[in-house]
Amino acid sequence: MIKEKVPNRQTLNAWCNKMDKAQSLGLRTS
Repeated sequence: MIKEKVPNRQTLNAWCNKMDKAQSLGLRTS
């Protein structure tokens, strides 16, 4: 897992959300 500078939890949550959505979309399209 890539560790990057995270200013706060809100940003981390948003990042996780993006990854989750991207994974879901990827699974649905493939």
